[in-house]
Amino acid sequence: MASPSSAGEISAIAWWVGKMVHQRTGEPIGIVENAVGGSGTEAWLPREVLESHSAYRPLLSDQWLESDRVSSWAKGRARRNLGTHVTANHPFRPGFLFESGVRPWAGFPFEAVIWYQGETNAESPDDRWNGQLICDLITGWRGVLGNPGLPFYLIQLPRIGGKDPLRQYWPQYREVQARVAKDIPGVKLVVTSDLGWDGPDVHPPDKKPVAERVVEVMPEPVWKTNR
Repeated sequence: MASPSSAGEISAIAWWVGKMVHQRTGEPIGIVENAVGGSGTEAWLPREVLESHSAYRPLLSDQWLESDRVSSWAKGRARRNLGTHVTANHPFRPGFLFESGVRPWAGFPFEAVIWYQGETNAESPDDRWNGQLICDLITGWRGVLGNPGLPFYLIQLPRIGGKDPLRQYWPQYREVQARVAKDIPGVKLVVTSDLGWDGPDVHPPDKKPVAERVVEVMPEPVWKTNR
């Protein structure tokens, strides 16, 4: 049984969403947290997706750290982690997080995905590329997990303080998120730009309001039970 004391290491937003859905339905809610801070969307793409598009294929090589399609911040962190072992696997390597952490769940009957990511990709102002990454992630996950209509809840990048130049394109990235949610059936945008805070940390401390927004956009059938 999850409680604030026993679930302190998992996503606070996921915990609150699960708690709220349980309170409304009376049904037990399972949560699978699969998160790696700082990872780019490309790290979560299925290998077959990366192989099927010519623009992605260079990301599969051992020279992925040289690609201008991977954020400078992510490459810098990966190089520090890898040291001289530059061809070894790393969590930020394109495709690695999907293959190691999502593909093993193929066939599991997930009800939805809460996707709260994008800070690293928003370093790039290429809206078309960022939109393609999100679209291919959604369709790729749906295909491998065996659920073509799997709901995705895209949480908008928050409003935060500070003057870090890496955040200058966040407003553009929010627009990309909104377009993807509009264009792909079963994808909902969770607006949070008004819920941020004045600190420079990319993790606003109050997670409950964000979770409430996720629950608000869930369709009515979620609240129906067989009891």
